[in-house]
This record gives sequence, C-alpha cells and structure tokens, in this order.
Amino acid sequence: MNDLNEMAGIKVLIIEDSDTEYKLMSGALRNEFPEIEISRAETLAEAREKQAENDLLVLDLGLPDCNFFQILEFIRNCCCAVTIYSATTDQDVITATAQAGALCFVCKGTPAHQLAAGLLFTFSEFRRSNEQKRQRRQRIQDLRVRMRAVPLDVEA
Repeated sequence: MNDLNEMAGIKVLIIEDSDTEYKLMSGALRNEFPEIEISRAETLAEAREKQAENDLLVLDLGLPDCNFFQILEFIRNCCCAVTIYSATTDQDVITATAQAGALCFVCKGTPAHQLAAGLLFTFSEFRRSNEQKRQRRQRIQDLRVRMRAVPLDVEA
C-alpha cells in the first residue's frame, strides 16, 4: 500500500472515454488508495466543468471531442494536478504535456502500483509547489508592509 495519509480524502477525476480503461484505472486506484473519491468525465468539455471540484486529474490524450492542442491548452489552464495516462510513447508528446504543466506521464498498461505511485508523486509535487507559491506570496506581502513602515529620510 502507498502512503494513505498523503492521499486520504482527495478527489480524483479520471478523464477517459473508454469504459474498460476507466474501470481498470479506477479499480486499481481504489485498491491502492481506498480513501480517495473518484469521478469520471468522458469528454474534455465535461472535464472543464468538473475540474474545479477535484484535486487531481488523470487525463487520457485520445479523447474524441478534441485535438492535442486543445488538450495542451486545458492542461495549461487547469487549476489542479494533472497526470497523463496514455498509450503513446512519443517523446515529443510527452515533452509537450510536461511543458504545458502535466506533472506525470503514465503509459496505459502500466501495473497498478506504478500508476498509484505516479499519482502520489503528482499530488505531492502539486501540493509542494502550491505551498512554495503561498510562501513566496507571503514574503512579498510582508516585504511590502515593511517597506510602507520604513520612514523616509526626506532631508537626505
């Protein structure tokens, strides 16, 4: 079993049009992380509506309602952690999804424990990144407050 404390209570949206792939993936995730909530979107349009309700997205690149550029745009604008789950092994595709903001790329057919490890990594990295951004914003805000509090030497 993976670190249940890390994943307990998170909401995962699986964006997959194939019933078979969805059942395999959701079953594997439930076995590894029984405490997570799993929902499904079959199209990118449906995923856009549901993404804000979730912590982690598992995205198939071969959705019927969109092209690769629309998927990259979706990843760039996504408000939560993204893992790609795809049959492709094309390095250009993998690189493009990473540059768009996907944190992990898992090939279909990967054993369940490796998929779970990829999702745990994705969620951990996303949380760490958000914490760093929060701390950076706080330091900037603190600096602004201190700068306003410093008296200016007008005579100098």
